[in-house]
Parts: sequence; C-alpha cells; structure tokens
Amino acid sequence: KNVELAWIAAKHLLELEPDNPGNYVLLSNILVSAKLWGEASQARKLMKDNGISKPPGCSWIQVRNRVHTFVVGDKRNEQSDKIYKFLKEINDKVRLAGYLPNTDFVLQDLDQEEKEDVLCDHSEKLAVA
Repeated sequence: KNVELAWIAAKHLLELEPDNPGNYVLLSNILVSAKLWGEASQARKLMKDNGISKPPGCSWIQVRNRVHTFVVGDKRNEQSDKIYKFLKEINDKVRLAGYLPNTDFVLQDLDQEEKEDVLCDHSEKLAVA
C-alpha cells in the first residue's frame, strides 16, 4: 500500500471536488488501512471542518407492496428488536458451523468482537433479516 501516492491522489481529488465526501472517506480509509489512525482522524476532522458530511449507507426492500428502508445501525424500525434478535441468532448459528467473519475491511480501531458487531449492522443485512 503506497500511502504517499494516496496522499497525492487525495490532494488532487480534493482540489477537483472539495465538496465530495467520498474523497475524504477514501483518504481516511486508506490511512486507516495503513494503521495511521491519527492521520485518518485528521482527514475526518478536515471533512467536518469544511461542513461536509457523508450520508449513511441505506438499503431498501419491498415486502407485500410496501417499501422498507434500512440505514446502517438504525434501530428506529418498529421491528428492530426482532430484526437484531434474528441477526444475532443467525450469526450464532453460522459461527457454530465454523464461519468466521472477515473483519479486514472494518476500518475502525476496534477489538475483534466489536469489528464483528459492526458487520452485523450493515443496512443490507438489516433489510434481509
């Protein structure tokens, strides 16, 4: 991973599209993947200081002609208790069967169990559950 090249590319992207939150997130993710937590935090702070925010991940599913919307980690759905309980049961079963989640792409400074929990809150999993 060439962090120096990433910095150069990010600088150019930020010059071209200073209001694009994806450019800041990309830079932050590259820095986190290189374990440069402080620099990644600075990239997120720069984003915040510039008044730029990234909308959370969102998924939709249609059930019985009704569209349901799910946002990462959202618990506002009237069925959220059931949904999270179901996801926990499924995760417990697949782990007993030998499945180990790939946490390599959880780009946060968390312990292994917390990283696995983050993977359970993805909007796609909430929608399917």
